[in-house]
Amino acid sequence: MAAKVSQRIELWLPTVDPGKYGTPEVSIPAVRFVDARFGGGPPIPPAGPPQLFRFVADGPGNASIHIPYSDESADYQATIEVSPR
Repeated sequence: MAAKVSQRIELWLPTVDPGKYGTPEVSIPAVRFVDARFGGGPPIPPAGPPQLFRFVADGPGNASIHIPYSDESADYQATIEVSPR
């Protein structure tokens, strides 16, 4: 995944009720976690509502993101390559 400095990044992740994602872990300050919430809106998928995670690209670099899930086999991992404007 790629972003530029100051760009907002949104990740929509599916859940399976009653599971949910936890607090993201970001490897370097090039990407900053802003907030998370359950989203989607009617209709909510039968499996469960998706979760929205918002980040901001604060500086150049390659940031690894790990978002734990209540069932460890479904953890989310990604790398965001942030380039200067």
